[in-house]
Amino acid sequence: MKPKMLLTLASILSMLVLFSACTKETTTGPGGDPTQAATKAAQGHDILIPKIILLVNSGGTDTTIFDFSSAAALYTEAIGLDPSNADAHFGLAIIDLLSLGGDPVIRNLASGQMGSFQPVFIESLMNPSSGTAGIFTQYGTVLRDRFAGSLNRQINLALGKGTLAGNPISYYQDILETAILSKLISAISHLNVTLANPAYALLITPAMTGGNTTEIYRIDATEINLLRALLQFITADISALVAYNFDYDPSDSAGVYAAWQPSSPFLAFRPNGSQRMKYVRSNFMGAATSIQGSLNYLMNEPPNPETDLINYNPADFDTFTEIIAIMDSVKDYLTGSFTIPAGPTVNFQNFFDDAIPNYKQMIPPYTVSVQESLTPGAYEAVLTFTAATFNDWIFPDPTMRGFFPGMTDADLKVLLDLTVDNWQQSVTIPGTF
Repeated sequence: MKPKMLLTLASILSMLVLFSACTKETTTGPGGDPTQAATKAAQGHDILIPKIILLVNSGGTDTTIFDFSSAAALYTEAIGLDPSNADAHFGLAIIDLLSLGGDPVIRNLASGQMGSFQPVFIESLMNPSSGTAGIFTQYGTVLRDRFAGSLNRQINLALGKGTLAGNPISYYQDILETAILSKLISAISHLNVTLANPAYALLITPAMTGGNTTEIYRIDATEINLLRALLQFITADISALVAYNFDYDPSDSAGVYAAWQPSSPFLAFRPNGSQRMKYVRSNFMGAATSIQGSLNYLMNEPPNPETDLINYNPADFDTFTEIIAIMDSVKDYLTGSFTIPAGPTVNFQNFFDDAIPNYKQMIPPYTVSVQESLTPGAYEAVLTFTAATFNDWIFPDPTMRGFFPGMTDADLKVLLDLTVDNWQQSVTIPGTF
């Protein structure tokens, strides 16, 4: 591994291997003690720092290192003494993230079938050879493109096109929701407190790198905002994946019949599905804001004697300004209605904040039958609409719960290219996807 890449990795994972480079006023409740809180946080560092160094040196292969309970207890105690202690909150955020690596199920998941869900820009972030402007450009454009494709992916999953071989989708959804999403949400909450003071900075000294460096490296709102953006991006992605029930077994005739009943759990909310969809929007919004915060701090950072991990080059001004504008566009798309050129008016805020509870109930009434598929061992659902003619075939809510504001049944049919000539009373759902 390149020395600078190792340093970047170590610094991101060990952002609390650190001293505070600033002081701030704190407000505590009765019995609060900021001085004692700082002592507790420092004791937490003394436990966590050696573990981080061991993790970096071992490449994360030694899972016995992933016990952070003692450090976590000290950080928690520090927050009890001073709820605004940034070091303790940052320590707990890092522990939330590092603890994921100690779970064998998660480690297997990350290296196996779910690997494709990892954001493609992680390697770019970890490899500084791409340059500062390149890192932010990739963050900005990937977020924009991923958001733009989120609706298409949600529809594909709703049509049963997201099955994973070997296990039902709920197997992965349960892991994502219970073991990963909760940690990400917790880490983001701690980073929010850390960033409440925009002047907060953490320093990495040569002693903390084992003498491999000779400079003092500074981690401030530029890097912390960027880390938060990454976590918010992943949280939005995972929230969309766990919101709905997509389990479907085309080899089970009775199961196919039951799945396509209008009130069945298939294509309907999982527990907390409505809140998960809200998290998609709020975290996309948060990621856009975090990227902007990172850039704005970077471009206006006052001079300091330390070495910044991410440096500002005035030649990048135009690129950064464009990225900030892209993020404004993402937030605009997620707030209220807008009209797609040569297309309909859409409202992504409604799509996420008042999400469709059951996709099957958004199409005209139908009955279900099952037939054998041409694929051996598979069965197909046949949906037969109760309407006998195209004119009687009416969408129960053509606005799709407000996603298409003002949409009428006739306009939706035009949008979907459905006409009296191509309409059929019965539709066959393929037995394999």
